Amino acid sequence: MKLNYFSIEESLVKIILFLLCLSSFLQVAGVVFDFGLRYTTNILILTFLFSIFLIVFYIKKTKYYVNVNFIFTIALLFYLIFILILQGIFYPVLYDSSGRSALEYVKSYTLGGLLWLTIGYSLGLFKINVFDNKYIPFLIFSLLLLVLSFTDKIGFVVDYALLKTARSDDIDYSHLVIGHFVVILLLFSLALNKSIKLIYSILALVILFIVGGRSDLLVFIATLFIYKYLFEKKDVLYIILAIIPFLILSLLFFNLSFLKETKFYFLISGEQDGSLELREIIFRKTIENLYSQFLIGNPNKIITTDFGAPELYNNVGAYAHNIFSAWQFYGFLFFLVIIFYIFITTREVLNISFRGRGEGLDVILKFFILLFIFSTISLLITKSIIYYPLWLSMGYWLNKIKFKF
Repeated sequence: MKLNYFSIEESLVKIILFLLCLSSFLQVAGVVFDFGLRYTTNILILTFLFSIFLIVFYIKKTKYYVNVNFIFTIALLFYLIFILILQGIFYPVLYDSSGRSALEYVKSYTLGGLLWLTIGYSLGLFKINVFDNKYIPFLIFSLLLLVLSFTDKIGFVVDYALLKTARSDDIDYSHLVIGHFVVILLLFSLALNKSIKLIYSILALVILFIVGGRSDLLVFIATLFIYKYLFEKKDVLYIILAIIPFLILSLLFFNLSFLKETKFYFLISGEQDGSLELREIIFRKTIENLYSQFLIGNPNKIITTDFGAPELYNNVGAYAHNIFSAWQFYGFLFFLVIIFYIFITTREVLNISFRGRGEGLDVILKFFILLFIFSTISLLITKSIIYYPLWLSMGYWLNKIKFKF
């Protein structure tokens, strides 16, 4: 039987979504069971190739018509590559105390970001109805909880220090290695429900607590607040009902002593958090250095800056964990592009909300609304521009937003 255009594009979209979830899950399993992260990389490359095929298929189907969104996205892609080329020409290769080149560090994350952006863009090309499914969320949550149960923990939180000492590879194990993959799986699972279920919200908080990402946990709660208010017209009672059982269970079954060895301790103790102090130092120095990173950014400035703290000296990881990292890495113009993206996508999301589309949202659209809220809040206050969920979200919405005011 000859496949028609609709069945081909629908199949490709579902394959890309499946591979995206599979690669995310294998990242978590690879860390837990020590079979490496190469499977995630290989599947992401395969996902990227399917995305390219879907984009080419779309262009062919539309008889090579390209709209403003496509032109803007391609221009952005080439602009970032041009920035990397200019940085390689004008800046020397400098290494931090761990032997990492600042230029190579940014280059690798940029190319990875463009891969994620392409995947997101391809998923926004066609209006494919992916219907609600109550079995897939159950499967994803069950598998995540099962896999994470095999890790050594400090009380309830994964012990990454033990993971790092027990492995022979050079991976810096932390919640950052698996955090954004877990977020993608959780948000996609929530999107598969007609409305966000209370039980899954609680389980998502539990999983994020186990993973150990303090900022991810807080931003996830904020994302639920915003989404439920905008699209399901529920008041804060829903979130309160989700948080209270989670906190009660934590306090009943686990005493607070183990939390002193995790970052969650500072959320409840009121004591000063050393990592927050370091971020404040980084932020102040970042603002001071922005003038020298105006045109094309300057990753080298991160490792040559005297922060006044030994932990930050000659460390390429001492970049701003907020939206100003876009300026640091790529310059002022790209910083403006990110602000433009946030503004115009926020307007689009609000328009969808005002049109009264709540439980009738398509799964893919719902997922990318959740992802936009989560990644945008993260970029504004806790993450840098190299946060991959941001690029995935940006790819999708660059295809959907209307370039007019």
